[in-house]
Amino acid sequence: MARLYHRDATSCSFAGKTYEKGKDGAFEVQFLGIKEAFTEGDTLEEALANASEVLSGVILSRIAHEIA
Repeated sequence: MARLYHRDATSCSFAGKTYEKGKDGAFEVQFLGIKEAFTEGDTLEEALANASEVLSGVILSRIAHEIA
């Protein structure tokens, strides 16, 4: 689960799926119900950090384009 923090200290959580991918051992993260929010990283920590950035970007884009 990823947690996002807003500048006024509010936060929200989103369910996601994390799993090890392929022979290279990379980790992939996908958010349930937000098909365009997915990423990967060489380590679990990197994948989770990338996931937070991707999710923030998708949410901001949806707000800017008024997409539910």
